[in-house]
Amino acid sequence: ALSRSGSRSSSMPPRRSAGRTSLETGLGALLLFWLPVNVCNKLAVQGMPPSRALVEMCLPCHVYTGLCAFCFLSTRRRARVDGYSLMLHCAWMPLLALAFPDLSAARAIATPALRVGSLAAFWAHHLTLLAAPVLAHQQASSRLRFAPPPPRAAGLLQYLAFIYAFVGVLLCGLALATGRNLNYSLWPPPALPDGAYSYLGGARYRLVIGTLLALVLGPLMRHVVVPLAAGSLRPLVGPLHGLLGRARPARGDERMTAQAARPVTRSRSRTTPKAQ
Repeated sequence: ALSRSGSRSSSMPPRRSAGRTSLETGLGALLLFWLPVNVCNKLAVQGMPPSRALVEMCLPCHVYTGLCAFCFLSTRRRARVDGYSLMLHCAWMPLLALAFPDLSAARAIATPALRVGSLAAFWAHHLTLLAAPVLAHQQASSRLRFAPPPPRAAGLLQYLAFIYAFVGVLLCGLALATGRNLNYSLWPPPALPDGAYSYLGGARYRLVIGTLLALVLGPLMRHVVVPLAAGSLRPLVGPLHGLLGRARPARGDERMTAQAARPVTRSRSRTTPKAQ
């Protein structure tokens, strides 16, 4: 009979998952913590109806929070390679939210203490999101934990597919159904300076914004902004990495990133029975 044997090359990522460092566990837990905090903030503090709160939890920054938490808390290739690349490409989400914040619901709170707390939660949440890709990139540049997917264009293609599905289909569909401007893809933000609308395409605003998000802002954040921020902040967070970021809770952890970033290759050999 014909027998077939399969063997995996040494480029396969190890089956045994590497453990998390203390820094990754702490930051991942903090990111997850912001999700229920924001739900309680919208329902109990800002007084939103559940249907509106559910829609607003689909905003880019909340989805980005879940993505970052997944990248830091999981040690699978999907998180440390694919998710890491997507996290860097989408780093414009908290940056634009801070540049054009929508704080109308928080400012409408009558109680001063609750109003201040709601505003403080917004800024603290988004500052945490700004720090997440920078810390991840610093560990990737040290060949510790994260790595971009091979080949180089794979990360961009994954980002374009995500942006089309999330922004072009989900968010725009929710905006048309609810009438709420969820991420300024359909309408410009209210805080846009006078005269800036014409520079963003005017009547072609949606086409221009979609092109900028997909082909300009994403690659710019991935290859320029986040690496520059990581390099400039390295002297400040270097001691923190020394205390928490270089922990090795599992054997083979230092080789996890390099192995996970390589493509999976399989080799098959066929053996034919000898003639009787």
